Amino acid sequence: MLKAFTSLFKNSGGKVTPKIVLTPEILSSREGVTNKLKDLYSTQIKLLSSKRDAKIPVVNHYVELLEQYEKQNEELHKLNPLDEGLSQESFIELLDNQLSVKVEELAKINSKLSFEDLSNLNAVYSDSIDRFFWDFHTNRITSTYTLKEYIDPEPLMKVHDARSIVEQSIQTTSQILSLNDYPVPTFEIDSIPLKVKCVAPHLIHIMFELFKNSTLPSISRKKPIIVRVTDEDGFVMFEIADRGGGMPDSSLDKIWQFHYTTSKISERDPIHGFGMGLPLCKVFADFNSGKLSMVNHEHFGVSVFLKIPRAFKD
Repeated sequence: MLKAFTSLFKNSGGKVTPKIVLTPEILSSREGVTNKLKDLYSTQIKLLSSKRDAKIPVVNHYVELLEQYEKQNEELHKLNPLDEGLSQESFIELLDNQLSVKVEELAKINSKLSFEDLSNLNAVYSDSIDRFFWDFHTNRITSTYTLKEYIDPEPLMKVHDARSIVEQSIQTTSQILSLNDYPVPTFEIDSIPLKVKCVAPHLIHIMFELFKNSTLPSISRKKPIIVRVTDEDGFVMFEIADRGGGMPDSSLDKIWQFHYTTSKISERDPIHGFGMGLPLCKVFADFNSGKLSMVNHEHFGVSVFLKIPRAFKD
């Protein structure tokens, strides 16, 4: 498993806090988050149930999470969030436990994948399968966000300095690559002062994936990875460009396909090999009201563009 980056959202770690006095506002917020989670879980249960008879191993690994979603949904249906006999501490503990399970879902799926599974999926991949993966991960990320947002009083969606996000992403990438015995590339930043409203861990995850993909090609050609931050019609545009030789144009129709990988069995490692990088990045970008696109210059390099709404006030 990839060291130091298994989850974007960890649970609260059982922090000890003073007993919380229940107020009408707290009870109302409990009811709101409970209803939202029940809706999300019910949607996920319906989605997974629709693929119960699929004869596609990768999809079957997802369907194996159905029991977990049913259990968590049942937990929420059994409680009354407006019950003043249910302490806020007990309510948060339940959500915290659900979050702990939620953040391990992707690792659980990846741990079961074989290259035979991935090859089989590639042979039968279709628009409906792509929609299944997209909807699953959108719901999964939304559920995780909803849980964490309620548990932690610090808002997740907030205004950040765009350059600071880039610098945090470079630092995170360098640390993870070093920790996993990978070479670390050099970076150049060309940025103007801009603010962006986003979930910072999401953008850091996206940039980590993009930097990771550019690492070996850039190092092999002794070129830096260039990050440009510009303003584009009310959006902040992050451009991650390398001069690592680009990709064969023939492979471009596959790069946004969930679980598509160009790695061979001998190359599978904690950094590469599961085909979840770019497709999942696109889901994260969409969650942050943004877009992710790529321009390939065969024999020269790749430029990836991450477009996120600009914030004009803190």
